[in-house]
Amino acid sequence: MIDPDMSNKTLLIVLIALTTLCASNLAKAQQEDTENAQSTQTAPIRNGAAVLVDQIRPRTRLEATLLRKSTMIIKGYTEIRTIPGAQQSGIRILAVELTDTSKGTREYGLAIEVRQAGQSNHGAVSYVDYTEIDPLVAALESLQKLDASATRFAGIDASFRTAGDLEIQNVEQNGARVASIQAVQLRPPAADLVWATAYFDINQLADIAQQIQAAKQAIDASRATRENK
Repeated sequence: MIDPDMSNKTLLIVLIALTTLCASNLAKAQQEDTENAQSTQTAPIRNGAAVLVDQIRPRTRLEATLLRKSTMIIKGYTEIRTIPGAQQSGIRILAVELTDTSKGTREYGLAIEVRQAGQSNHGAVSYVDYTEIDPLVAALESLQKLDASATRFAGIDASFRTAGDLEIQNVEQNGARVASIQAVQLRPPAADLVWATAYFDINQLADIAQQIQAAKQAIDASRATRENK
């Protein structure tokens, strides 16, 4: 026959052991949470967005070059055109060449500066690598010609985004088609992310595509001149 006193003592020992184990696991979890919080830095809030620094990486070859340290980066550029949009917004298109003097390497592409609608003193720049220029031009042309027959649903919107988070949209707004262009820029050294959005008549996308194509031609001419020296 089991001694009731012995059974109670055994139960008490088990309860004490379980309590100790739970307390130990709780303390360990709290320590891990504290370490994780200390190891993850949060960038300052800019335009309502808090960004985790350890998640930010260069999105384009141009951006990666600009973020290099302990080397001199030479930035050559040619302004192609500034295109005004609605509400004092607009975009500025530049052909760019970045030279890393220590490595002797060059990267080519576009810098698209977007001025925020309603805040012309606020802007952001997205970089487009040379290899993305043709797909960007094709997307602009397709967005400008967006046809409702592309879907069986009542509404239709479309967008295109580059690796550097330059996003172009064709959306319906108050019964009319509107184009928007948004740039998202990574600004060192605090790794702030800032953005700006400009709005255009849908027919202006064709002009923007032509100017970007002109920027590519400027890059090709510069490269050809350099290679012929």
